[in-house]
Amino acid sequence: MSRPSAQVLTPPLRQLGAVPELYALRALAHQLDKNYEAALADLKRTDVLLPDFAWIATGILSLALEDGRLEEAYSALQLALELKPDDSRTLALGISLAKRMGNPLLEETLLRQCALAHGAHQEEVAAYGAFLIRHGKEHEFRMLLDWAGAQGFRADELRVGAGQALLSTGNYREALASVKPLRHGLSAFPVRARAYLGLGEERNALRDYRALIPGRGLSREESLVVAYLEIRVGNRSQGIRTVEQVRSAPLDNARQVLAASLCYSLLGHPEEAVSLIRDSAARGCTMLSSIWSSFSACLTTVSWSDES
Repeated sequence: MSRPSAQVLTPPLRQLGAVPELYALRALAHQLDKNYEAALADLKRTDVLLPDFAWIATGILSLALEDGRLEEAYSALQLALELKPDDSRTLALGISLAKRMGNPLLEETLLRQCALAHGAHQEEVAAYGAFLIRHGKEHEFRMLLDWAGAQGFRADELRVGAGQALLSTGNYREALASVKPLRHGLSAFPVRARAYLGLGEERNALRDYRALIPGRGLSREESLVVAYLEIRVGNRSQGIRTVEQVRSAPLDNARQVLAASLCYSLLGHPEEAVSLIRDSAARGCTMLSSIWSSFSACLTTVSWSDES
């Protein structure tokens, strides 16, 4: 049922010659009421002023997508793109919608539009590249790199960016393929290491993390991952030294706490792992509400792996 704001606006709109702005106002009222179909219908009645209200269509798209009402979100996307096809927020929301709908054709169209737009950022070009790699479009990816090079982008940075995007979606083999031509380039090692880790190839992951150390060193999180891998498949003593070195200062976030806890569990000291989690919780470390379930799941995996 509509809220009073939409109802109050209805009588004036029945008058002959009602101003288009009132339709835009009622569209906003319907939008707040989550009556997206009615909001779009009113928005289309704003006549010649419709292009000025493209932002309302994008707002409807955003809210409908958030509510999981994908058909209404798609209708809003169509109108928003018709009114302002180069709007970065609309395109980003459209890409999210395409993924939710399982529509790769729409996703590719919008990713390409973002990547080829004037003033596109490297991340947008890399995201389109990641899509092409994920769908086996190697020729198109090479063409994208050639075009991007002419625009001033560096091919190696785009390959790394595409690899990072592929890692975020769990496409580990595709991430490896993205950075394969970079061979021993320093920027490729973090992508390769994380990809190998995701594939369970721990020795390869450890090798590539080690390769980072002389060139740029490791972040605290990377150091804890290396400590874990050293204990698992490398130099156990080095792993112990690394985790103790990182712990010499308070851990910053939940990922670091979890990684350090797993190291102590591997070493046969689960009580130290639990103590670390509790101490971090007492200090107010963020995101710790989800650590207990993650820790238990990881412990199960570790125990199984040690017995095999």
